[in-house]
Amino acid sequence: MENRRSQTTIQSTQTNSDMTTWKLPEGAIARLGRGHLWDLSFSPDGEYLAVTTDLGCWLYDLPTLTPLALFETERGMLERITFSRDAQWIATGNADGIVKVWDTQTLQCITKINYRGNMGNDGVRMLHFSGDGQYLAVSGYGRSAVYTWRTDANEPLLRFPIDAEDAKGHNFPICFSPIGNLLAYVSSVSPQTTVTISDIDTGEHITDFSYPAPLGFQGLVFSPCGQYLASAHRNGDVQVCNVHNATSEIVHSACSTTYMKLAYTPDGTLRVAEVHEGKVVMWDTAQREKVGTLEFRTRRAICRFSGDGKQFAIANFREFRVWTAEEPIRVLPMPDAHPQFVSWLRFSQQGETLISGHGSDTLFWSVQKRQAQRIFCPDTEGYSFSFSILSPCEEFLAAYVYSRRDSIEIAIAVWHITSGTLIAKLTGHEKRIQQMAYSPTGDCFVSASVPNVLYVWDTQRWEKRHELIGHTDEITNVVFHPDGRQLVTTSHDRTARVWNVENGEQVGSLPLEPILEDISLYKGSIQESQQFIKWKQKLSTQQPAFCPRSIKISPCGTLIAGKLSRRGKGIPQEIRLWDAASLETRMAILLPADASRTYQLAFSHCGRYLASGTWWKKGLEQMSIHLWEVATGKNVHTFWGHPTDIQDLAFSPDGDLLASGSFDGTILLWDVKSIVGS
Repeated sequence: MENRRSQTTIQSTQTNSDMTTWKLPEGAIARLGRGHLWDLSFSPDGEYLAVTTDLGCWLYDLPTLTPLALFETERGMLERITFSRDAQWIATGNADGIVKVWDTQTLQCITKINYRGNMGNDGVRMLHFSGDGQYLAVSGYGRSAVYTWRTDANEPLLRFPIDAEDAKGHNFPICFSPIGNLLAYVSSVSPQTTVTISDIDTGEHITDFSYPAPLGFQGLVFSPCGQYLASAHRNGDVQVCNVHNATSEIVHSACSTTYMKLAYTPDGTLRVAEVHEGKVVMWDTAQREKVGTLEFRTRRAICRFSGDGKQFAIANFREFRVWTAEEPIRVLPMPDAHPQFVSWLRFSQQGETLISGHGSDTLFWSVQKRQAQRIFCPDTEGYSFSFSILSPCEEFLAAYVYSRRDSIEIAIAVWHITSGTLIAKLTGHEKRIQQMAYSPTGDCFVSASVPNVLYVWDTQRWEKRHELIGHTDEITNVVFHPDGRQLVTTSHDRTARVWNVENGEQVGSLPLEPILEDISLYKGSIQESQQFIKWKQKLSTQQPAFCPRSIKISPCGTLIAGKLSRRGKGIPQEIRLWDAASLETRMAILLPADASRTYQLAFSHCGRYLASGTWWKKGLEQMSIHLWEVATGKNVHTFWGHPTDIQDLAFSPDGDLLASGSFDGTILLWDVKSIVGS
């Protein structure tokens, strides 16, 4: 094959310049954020960058990182991406083990491959086109395969299973040579790792290379002439093997905790990128000298060389950095483009701002402009940031932080958001904190740690008031009554308790009987009702286990809603509603099969509607959000959109919008007004 580089011509597939409206699901009016990052790939000419996320695939103009297109959003959850050498094709692989090949001119799917790994994991870890584009190699957990994707995508041409008990969770690199169709792949891992090189066209076995450390690979890459194969190992060594005479030598060594990327330049120079502790150092292995350095501010980052080794990109949820040997490093801030998973959501009191938590970052979105107005990134001073809560006045952020310098140190750090000042560090919990909640009045907040410790903190003096003692197992939910005087908590001890916050005494508990005596309290479709009746008939011989989830209290304070989880196949799940004053059960909404893993609930501000959001369930490509009428238990509408877990829900103060935040890193704004009216 002629060794050439083709120009990639990618035109924007969107006629609307507002990218928050691209590929929206039905019923949504905007999307904030572009999805959690997984992988990136340079186009062969170095002009474009393809980025895979949990939402789908974005194509960027590289000099400016202007989005040109968004595709493969039907399922999303994309893990890997690569261009063919002639730039005609893009291959993507998702968490379900589905590989697709796309035409770069039309962005239409040409081929779909149903790839499945073994070891109980379907994800795609690596993709590689052959030099002539005829073959596509796919690697996952425990095996690799080669497909003649243009003529037969149903069955692989070759399979390379890895039979080893300790292979689970490890990647197995695979790559083609640029000239000819030589394939290098891991063929065995015990007692040592063996890489086999074969000619795919002829089926000829070329040679094997064995390495002493099992499962020690970080990458494989052929030289432009196809004579050499370079490999990076987890012990820090980079080894180059001569394919023709089966000799090898170590050409570079680094710290064993360093992650490495490899690439050859067109003149045969091997470049190594060492990624370690917020820094990337590029080396020329022939000259044994540094040729570039990049720094980044987060632990997790996605990094890749371009195919010719002349460019290197590193991306995280705050920025993209691109290194080129001949040019200065380009830093492209993108703090609101690819944030981490959404941990919580809240509209401001006026409804003009939507506030979201993403790990250690808090984003303030303009609802009208649909862009981030402000991003708060607190200085954690060497602590690891776990999760946070926002005060009702939106002035303070309290977060669970911990340090492992000597032994694990647990603390609650409180920042003043406007000034960025750390104003308090509260200690007392000895084990991991799992739940926190601010009082609606803002005068206190509650924290719960493993196994069953509840503290009430005074936010005026920033000190502990008292403890709430009663639960005997891990606390799963903490929610205040709107008046701030009472608190409801749930636990794995299968109780839901009501507390007087001021004196710390338990004043009641929610009834969690497995089945209600009054059958008329159950609401649902005919199908759910019939399923419930069958389950009720088996109750005497099959007692389900109960676990309360996601307790919420209506804004007027009259109702408490909670998802009850039962363990057992075919057992119907339900949302129960209790009277907040008498604690009596008012209703039980039987959930459809697509909502059996409901975890998040939210009341509308008028109290007429309750929204429920689901987590991912195998077999579902989109998660459901159900809108329920509280008075009747009727399912008013169902929205479908996120490809994975819905982490939180929030209604706008006027009730016109419903915001859903997902583990995919995006927030969808749903049009509720058109469904329910004024």
